[in-house]
Amino acid sequence: MSDLFKTEEFGWNARRLPQERAPNDHRPFQERDRSRIIHCAAFRRLQAKTQVLGIGESDFHRTRLTHTMEVAQIGRGIVLELIAVGAKKMYWQFLPDAAQIEAICFAHDLGHPPFGHSGEIALNYAMQVSGGFEGNGQSLRIVSRMEPHTVVENSNEVFALHLTRRTLLGILKYPAPYSRVNRKVPPGSSHFPTKDWKPPKCYLDSENDIVHDWIFDVLSPSDRERFQALKEEPTDHKPGRTLHKSFDSSILELADDIAYGIHDLEDGISLKLISWNDFEEMGKDILKWAEKCDQKYNKDLRSRLFGLEARSGSRKLTIGSFIRQLIASIQVYEEAGFDSPLLKYRVKLNDGAKQFLDAVQDLIPKCIIRSQEVQTLEFRGRQIIASIFDALVSDPAYLLGESSRKRLEDQPVSRVVCDYVAGMTDVFATRFHERLFGTRQASVFERL
Repeated sequence: MSDLFKTEEFGWNARRLPQERAPNDHRPFQERDRSRIIHCAAFRRLQAKTQVLGIGESDFHRTRLTHTMEVAQIGRGIVLELIAVGAKKMYWQFLPDAAQIEAICFAHDLGHPPFGHSGEIALNYAMQVSGGFEGNGQSLRIVSRMEPHTVVENSNEVFALHLTRRTLLGILKYPAPYSRVNRKVPPGSSHFPTKDWKPPKCYLDSENDIVHDWIFDVLSPSDRERFQALKEEPTDHKPGRTLHKSFDSSILELADDIAYGIHDLEDGISLKLISWNDFEEMGKDILKWAEKCDQKYNKDLRSRLFGLEARSGSRKLTIGSFIRQLIASIQVYEEAGFDSPLLKYRVKLNDGAKQFLDAVQDLIPKCIIRSQEVQTLEFRGRQIIASIFDALVSDPAYLLGESSRKRLEDQPVSRVVCDYVAGMTDVFATRFHERLFGTRQASVFERL
């Protein structure tokens, strides 16, 4: 194995500062990364950010925190599966430690603002002339710039959670800056933050130095260039999108897709937003694959997912069988042209499993996300975020919290405000908006 993987002082296991531990701290570096993420404030705030806007009235709904924990568990399952079946294969020695893939998964949604993708759209709209906003890019910003953990006195550098280089590479899902992939021609002239303002997949330009001077520092020049290559789009409305992910990011993305698709399917069925007819319309091949996953049980798939016995646990067992089969269907492949094993190896689903997961992911928007009930609430969420942003930018020295006010001394107002709003929970954003614009009487003694 390359020296890049052997020590904590150099290569992928290194941190930007020399390693320092308490005398009684015997945890490996992966466990320390995982702990730092779990104990940070941004992770705790995920418990009050909804996964699918509009179904929060149910005590069954998933939050960003429960989703993140499910992604981490599936990511860990993928790694353990590949360890079990991949012995003596070339990729085996480069698999992430189970704790490290959990750390990457725990961090992947830290940057998502209140009201899910609606909040992301609103902040990108608000930041259109100030560097934009993108949730994945904000996650990297949080762990490398914002979360207080490692502070060096008499230094202007910020280290935040001070994670290892490999963990940061895994969190970096899209290796292109906002300025490179953002559309050159702005969307329509509506004064509302419409879905035309959905941001490109990227990291934020404010983290260019973290990406280029630190994460990419151990890559060969050819790997750097190839890893950042774009699939060019034909118009200025879509200038391009990233083509490549690291080994760890590909595991994260697959775990995220499985969790999003299968668990939202479970929520949709439980909340009676998805019917058997909807499920059946996915096609015979898709149903055949699903039935094969569940074949050890005597009851038919319809009764186990939608029948009375589903309430006694059969639905949960069937959902679990889908996840197990998807994990068992994962393959490792090589992307030609890379020197680094962390860029060369990727994971994907075999054809049958991919068709099933794609069909489920198409079903969720059709039955849940695109409904008028959800869409009107998403519009409301965008308006709340846009209004709060405008108010804070108008008078940041008085309306921002104390810690954010201090950041105004050396950072642009718009970015400080964007960070503040992105860190809000759904409930806090709603209450803050009511405090600013509501009609009922308010009091200084009423805490936000």
